[in-house]
Amino acid sequence: MNIKQFEHNESRVVNKLNNSEFKINKQIVDVFSIKYQLNINGEEYFYKSFGDDYLNYGEFISSVYLKMLNINCVDAHFFKVDPNEENNGILMNYFKKPQNEYLSLNDILHYYKILPSTYPNFYKTIKILTSFCEEKNLKMDENLQTDLKKLVLTDYLLAQIDRHSCNIEFEVEQAEDGTKVLKLAPIYDNEFCLLLSNSAEFINRTVIKIDRGEKDVAPEQIFNFSKTKPAEAIAKEIFNDKELAKAFNLALKIDLAKIINLADKFSNTTLGALNRYGMLTLYNARVNNILKELKILQIKKSIKQSEEESGR
Repeated sequence: MNIKQFEHNESRVVNKLNNSEFKINKQIVDVFSIKYQLNINGEEYFYKSFGDDYLNYGEFISSVYLKMLNINCVDAHFFKVDPNEENNGILMNYFKKPQNEYLSLNDILHYYKILPSTYPNFYKTIKILTSFCEEKNLKMDENLQTDLKKLVLTDYLLAQIDRHSCNIEFEVEQAEDGTKVLKLAPIYDNEFCLLLSNSAEFINRTVIKIDRGEKDVAPEQIFNFSKTKPAEAIAKEIFNDKELAKAFNLALKIDLAKIINLADKFSNTTLGALNRYGMLTLYNARVNNILKELKILQIKKSIKQSEEESGR
């Protein structure tokens, strides 16, 4: 789906939501935001609002971006529960099916009495999930590892800083033959991305560091292949994984500025110039970090091939 198609579809969905009656089923107490579980036209939704903060932008922008990469994530729409509210909150589809079981990575770590890591590593996660599936007689979905790799990639590109073990959810689904399959649930809680939670001073410092040519500047990524060399580690995975390479090639075709424009349109506000510049600068820097590492890997491969041919 291209950006024009997405805009047309979003207009249709938002128009329908805004002209529907809703019922608040539950209010969720949270220190940082207002949260409700809603029922609209018989369907369950989850609503949250950070008031006048730009974090509402983050969930919408991430949702559009991930869907353009064909990655399973929650649908996020700008929405007002209270018409007197100055700013739109975010409305997301409630993805949990009553017949399925849901476990966060944190739940699985707790099962093994492992303290949740602030920075969950992909490789350690796969080992833990493999053991968990064996003990619980579950089959690991054939796409689970690839889906988690794509999560690492997109979290890096979008500078997600909140992908802790409670924000990685798994779904246990029963197949037709009775087998229980563990797969990645739709990706959610994406608002803390691309400097949207940071101060103007921090954004300015980050942009200056990027302009100086510093690599992998803050904020740090949480879910990773490598905490110390994220771009290099991601490039190596892309180099050896065709599905991940396809996802990255799709990402290269996305114009993030157009997604931000879409957020401006549907939020009925305008992202500040500094926030916009910071987001685009950091995103483009991270794309280029991976491209540079891929180029280095390609050069090394060419040298190795030449050496092998010379030795024959």
